[in-house]
Amino acid sequence: MLAQVLLGLIVLSPLVAGKTHHVTVGGPNARQLLFIPSWLRANVGDEILFAFNPNNHSVTQSSLDRPCLPLGGGFDSGFHPVTIGTAANDRPTFNITVQDTNPIWVYCRQGESTAQSHCGQGMVFAVNPGPKHTNSSFRSFKANAVAEAVQLAASSPASPPASSPTSPSSNSTTPEVASNLDALNTTSGSNQDVINAINSWAPAVIGLLAAIMILLLGLLGVGVLMCIRRGARPGVSRRLASTYAPVREHVPPTDDGFREEPLRYSEPLRYSEH
Repeated sequence: MLAQVLLGLIVLSPLVAGKTHHVTVGGPNARQLLFIPSWLRANVGDEILFAFNPNNHSVTQSSLDRPCLPLGGGFDSGFHPVTIGTAANDRPTFNITVQDTNPIWVYCRQGESTAQSHCGQGMVFAVNPGPKHTNSSFRSFKANAVAEAVQLAASSPASPPASSPTSPSSNSTTPEVASNLDALNTTSGSNQDVINAINSWAPAVIGLLAAIMILLLGLLGVGVLMCIRRGARPGVSRRLASTYAPVREHVPPTDDGFREEPLRYSEPLRYSEH
């Protein structure tokens, strides 16, 4: 019984430890400004491991209302420049541990406070954001980041006269860009919902499989124990009686002159019990 309990603890020990969530910072071609995945669900004690792709990004904590500004007292990985061609094992990483279930808002502060900031172009990430269609959802967080970039662009110094004719057209595309971002967020959010649902059920499924394994091992142990006890119980053993002795029986010869004398028993075969 003690061995079964210890085995159960060994099997269930990975379930007690926190889970590690892997997040990629930046796209694989150094041009995509995003986190992969863009958000996830995590439990207390889980670890978020950020791996940096080629470019020069950071993992910086911010807030829902000011997504492109660092949060006072929050974490910041600093910039990690990675050149194209760097092996995956040689790329820098940064990790945090989830302390509670409150939302964690993250952005890349490359180009911070400028119209070209990575955050303003949608490079944000969240842990445990609010439900969809709420002010604390990931979609709202990303929209706040894009809006902040638009404000920075509007407050930036006026362009030279030669380029001024292009300014109205660039401003007029802002709603289109926002619409495309909303469509992208909706699609990625749906896919992320499926991934998060699978992740949320994974510990329960693993725990159920572990319980079934423990039950089967327990039944196997009981069966082995019963076999051992049955074999050790005094039983009936059989052996020939000490008084038996084979003798030759006289048989008349056959027509061809051959005579066979088969063995016979001097008395009926008897067994003794012990």
